[in-house]
Amino acid sequence: MKTVVFYFIAVTLALTARAYAAPAANLTDAEIAKAMVTINEGEIDAAKIAKDKTKNKEIESFAKMMIDDHKNNEKETKAIAKNHKLEMKDTDFSRGLKNEAKTSNKDLKKTEKTSFDSAYVAQQIKMHETALSTIDNTFLPQAKNGDLKNHLQKTREAVASHLEHAKRLQSSLQ
Repeated sequence: MKTVVFYFIAVTLALTARAYAAPAANLTDAEIAKAMVTINEGEIDAAKIAKDKTKNKEIESFAKMMIDDHKNNEKETKAIAKNHKLEMKDTDFSRGLKNEAKTSNKDLKKTEKTSFDSAYVAQQIKMHETALSTIDNTFLPQAKNGDLKNHLQKTREAVASHLEHAKRLQSSLQ
């Protein structure tokens, strides 16, 4: 059983890393905004799964925070796009993010309740590590719009905070 759980975690992390880690060359501000919305949607979906499956109050609280924070970030991203007339269209990059999140979250749904909390927290750690890398190495260097850059910097701080929270949760589960 533990082998199956570790296999699931390894596959989920590999898929998630591949989704976020591949830097896209020369993204426009609109493409960055679309990618941010897509990332938020994937995080919200994962947190909804966690709220349904966990019995751990700390995990449930973390999932609620993730839903709230990512809904707010998505709303702010869309407002910036609207205010600056950034037409957010799907690109190969955003479609890749969406497909990988769907796959990862589909696998998360299949996880047995006894191993769910560890799998969810491991997914969150990897997703936030790779999101930080993408923000630092792709989004921030390529963003041109000042409001979008400021939003990305605020987002970076929130992602780092989520990562630290997830690491604390992981320690408490061991």
